[in-house]
Amino acid sequence: MKPLVLAICLTAAAALVVSAAIPLDVTMSANKITAPGQVIGFNLPNPGHEAAITRIFTMQGQDVGELTAQSLSRFSWDGRDVDQQPVQSGMYVVQISHHGEVWHGPVLVNR
Repeated sequence: MKPLVLAICLTAAAALVVSAAIPLDVTMSANKITAPGQVIGFNLPNPGHEAAITRIFTMQGQDVGELTAQSLSRFSWDGRDVDQQPVQSGMYVVQISHHGEVWHGPVLVNR
């Protein structure tokens, strides 16, 4: 199977799994990074006064880093790891935890 077709199939499969169990109302500005400098935004409506815990993982479960917080309700990721190095192309999982609920969203990095 060609890499692009495989990536699209994996993204669709991950989206189906994620959409089946989203307890938090998180919205994403996009679900892929295809160019250097591109940023994906995440919005958590009505966060109250408590910060959310945000993490990014590889599909193998390796912790890549955190989302950048613009406020208690807005976050972003620019496709870089904790050392500010661009991550390799592939599928990643964003995890946002807030008030005991957890949201997972797939992100495709394809540079």
